[in-house]
Amino acid sequence: MKTKIKKYRKMTGKLLVTVAALFATLFQSCNIDPEYYSQVDPATFFDSQEKVYLRYVRPFEHWATMLGTVPRSRLTALQELTSDEILMPNRNGDWYDGGFYLNHFFHRFAPATDGYWGYAWEGYSLGIALAWSALEDIDKYVDFEALKFPAGARASMLNQLKVLVAFYYWFALDHFGGVPLYTSNNEDTKARATDQETFNFVENLLKEALPTLPKRAAGERQDGKITQGVAAALLVRLYFNAEAYIKTPMYTECATLCQKIINGEYGAYASADKFQDIFGFDNEKCNELIWAVPSENGRREIHGGQPEYSTHYSTRAYLNNPGAESWNGMCLVPSLDINGKSYKWGAPNPAPTQYRLGSPYAKFEDTDLRKKNYRYLGDKQYEGMFLHGKLINVQPDTVYACTADGSREYAPGDTVAMVDQVAQLAPERLLPETDKDGKVIKYWEDGRWTTQNPPTIKPVDPNNLQGRWSTVNGRKEGAMYAEENSGVRLMKFSPIPNAADNANRYNPDVPVIRLTEIIYTLAECKYRAGDKAGAATLINNVRKRYFTGTDPNPVPAGFDEWRLLDEWLIEFLGEGRRRTDLVRWNKFTTEAWWDHPADGPEKAYFNRFPIPATAINANNKLEPNPGY
Repeated sequence: MKTKIKKYRKMTGKLLVTVAALFATLFQSCNIDPEYYSQVDPATFFDSQEKVYLRYVRPFEHWATMLGTVPRSRLTALQELTSDEILMPNRNGDWYDGGFYLNHFFHRFAPATDGYWGYAWEGYSLGIALAWSALEDIDKYVDFEALKFPAGARASMLNQLKVLVAFYYWFALDHFGGVPLYTSNNEDTKARATDQETFNFVENLLKEALPTLPKRAAGERQDGKITQGVAAALLVRLYFNAEAYIKTPMYTECATLCQKIINGEYGAYASADKFQDIFGFDNEKCNELIWAVPSENGRREIHGGQPEYSTHYSTRAYLNNPGAESWNGMCLVPSLDINGKSYKWGAPNPAPTQYRLGSPYAKFEDTDLRKKNYRYLGDKQYEGMFLHGKLINVQPDTVYACTADGSREYAPGDTVAMVDQVAQLAPERLLPETDKDGKVIKYWEDGRWTTQNPPTIKPVDPNNLQGRWSTVNGRKEGAMYAEENSGVRLMKFSPIPNAADNANRYNPDVPVIRLTEIIYTLAECKYRAGDKAGAATLINNVRKRYFTGTDPNPVPAGFDEWRLLDEWLIEFLGEGRRRTDLVRWNKFTTEAWWDHPADGPEKAYFNRFPIPATAINANNKLEPNPGY
């Protein structure tokens, strides 16, 4: 870490910026390295409030970039792709990438293996370096009184940066355990602190900063700043998982803090009436959001990542938005086997093996408003947060459908049905007859040979045929055998409008912490304290917003830990916390889910990720995590 810190310190010491260029890129999803145009002495640079804010927001730009591409980002991918809710399967070579993504799903963790643990280490450590650098420059060079800042601005600004540091160190503790602790960018390289020391460091930063931070007022727009609610919520996360971090349960302390947040002691927050208020257009006004990555149209092109990385190639047609990117990668862990039987524990029509974990789509009730297919309704209104089945969007003027282009498993023009399965399901096809030049003469379609409108697509090497002209290599299922339509797709973040309203495309902010997390945390604390009825009431009060009528399956007063884990799964699907919940309940390595056998007791060390070999090579004082 010393090399990265000193390198960045050397760059930022001269503050090579132009105000206009930085102002245009604040909080944009861009390269984390600044672009420099002219040299400015920091001692003379801070001659206006505007320039102080330019320096102050630089670490937040990094934070926004690290969190703004959920769940394929540096700070959330490890929570999702290693768990029972989301995967990036191999789609006949698409997204295999040498096993990069499936290494996460199958828990093939190793210090020298390329994985998101390397990106996560770099992301958190650079975030800390950026925050300390900004704090040191502002603390040393800014005369708040001369620049006529309001009273308390200095303390608030510096303490918001300290909370940002605390956030990164909490993240490191959660993923790696104890890490080197720095309070300045001028310190020499350090060895790893203990888990307890790292825990105490985070706790002290948050408790010190909290009283000086502003409180959110009711209706105040979310702009990414750190308030008392943010600091208190991070303390909740620290205490909630203390048993996993330092082997000391702190559920009582956690519950007390949760109740204070809910009571409004740290700012005005309230549960949203519908999920679109939380994730949809203009959600910066939502009273449920405690912390969110701001994203304002073309000015801040930070996006949720899920639409682009998960949707079928032709989803742009279904959305009636040609500009929508669709790379057909991620999907939900499936609920059904290759024969349509259910993996969900206790479900009728059971698969040969059922699992307590996973099957996220099946765990949503059929009448749940979230389970509808995503469809933009116009004027920033939309419904649903999934893509499942045949994607046909009926509009007054025309019908928009997601169809195959013929380059993969399904014939060109076929309306593709997204299935809750990850398997080879496409029917076998006879190869076309071609002339000596490779032009198609006749081909098999709908159970017969036809010469009508033969495609212009020419067959390729018979040993490497693709798409329409391929024969299925047997009926197989598993993360290695996905087709172009395999898996339900999640459209929870960054809903995409139609082409007519495309100016609103990047309007939705990306939630990071919301009040429902605090409510569910309090519910689990009550559950662990024996108050299951109180816990059920809290969860059911949230669940009711997802139904136009009665909730068909409310949490019963005598529910068990599996139902609690299911409630965490469906409420926070794709929000970057699943692995932590499984670790807290000792399920991450001890339980199996679809195509993922339990790691076994000898792999309990997988609850933490390996320290990347690149980090150890750069700092010979770093010790690897036990087991790696």
